[in-house]
Amino acid sequence: MLNSSLTHKLDLLYVLLRTGFRLRYNDSLLGVLWVVIRPLINFVVLYLVFSFFVNREIENFQVYLFSGLIIYNYFSESVLSGAGSLLGMAHIILKVQFPKEIAVLSTQGLAVISLVINLGILSVFAYVSGVNTNPMAILYFLFIMVVLTTITYGISLFTSVMSVRLRDVKNLIEVFLQIGFYLSPIIYPLDIVPLPFRTVIQYNPMTIIIQAARDAIANGNIIYVNHMMVLLGLGIFMIGAGTLFFNKMVKKVAEYY
Repeated sequence: MLNSSLTHKLDLLYVLLRTGFRLRYNDSLLGVLWVVIRPLINFVVLYLVFSFFVNREIENFQVYLFSGLIIYNYFSESVLSGAGSLLGMAHIILKVQFPKEIAVLSTQGLAVISLVINLGILSVFAYVSGVNTNPMAILYFLFIMVVLTTITYGISLFTSVMSVRLRDVKNLIEVFLQIGFYLSPIIYPLDIVPLPFRTVIQYNPMTIIIQAARDAIANGNIIYVNHMMVLLGLGIFMIGAGTLFFNKMVKKVAEYY
């Protein structure tokens, strides 16, 4: 019975992933290429603007910038799409009975697909730039992405339900994500930030995640291991607490559609 239930959930997740991926690019001329085009355009604009100021300070600035962008974009897409997951599937939820957490998981899965595609582009950047890394550093980078995924899923379990009851939640998340972009060392190295502000930025979890992931890819270094274990524990705790909150509150979401 347990295996049957798990199989049913996995089949449903696959259907939602396939449908969501097709709908996202259904009427688009370039289709799935937009997954790559958006971050590349963002990269080109930021590179042209900031390369004059920080390019000399950072080795392999192209890899430095693009890796930071795709990691933060993944975080941003996961959190935003997770917050809107129940609202976006209201037409299904109101008609069909199924485990509502699958709706949240499917949006996380779509963000992971985008991340994988962009990591392919990043590998090309790294190869062209002559970046040297090693298998252990690559595995550590993937571990960091798992840590980030647990955190975003835990956040989404809370915000998906809250967004149904309070439609302002998603707008607030967008504001905080925009602020978080500039409070993360994506377009600048941390050591050029004045000390009082640097202390604030260092307490941003995305600072640790981006720096650890970027150093693994660009330099083959494994840093902030203890921090990653703490963040993994935080992510697991958030998933546990979020699941309890989600299961309690999701029963009433139909009243707020």
